[in-house]
Amino acid sequence: MDSRDRFYHIIGANDKAVAVAHLSELYRRAFGSVETIGVGDGHNDAEFLKTVDIPIIVRSRFAVALKWAVPKAQVTDAPGPHG
Repeated sequence: MDSRDRFYHIIGANDKAVAVAHLSELYRRAFGSVETIGVGDGHNDAEFLKTVDIPIIVRSRFAVALKWAVPKAQVTDAPGPHG
């Protein structure tokens, strides 16, 4: 297995925020009250981070702008996997 086999990408007209909202609702139906956590590092993560209970921004060159978009988010101390 090489590194290209680690991720699957969904392209086209998709929306992370809508997907997270649907998944969260399925978990609530199955388990009752749940707390959601989202982790993101880019501008394309802003909307889905707004839909979770605990948004976490992994430090990146977009962290400051993302923090403006998602003020309640926590920002990690380090970038990448160390974040």
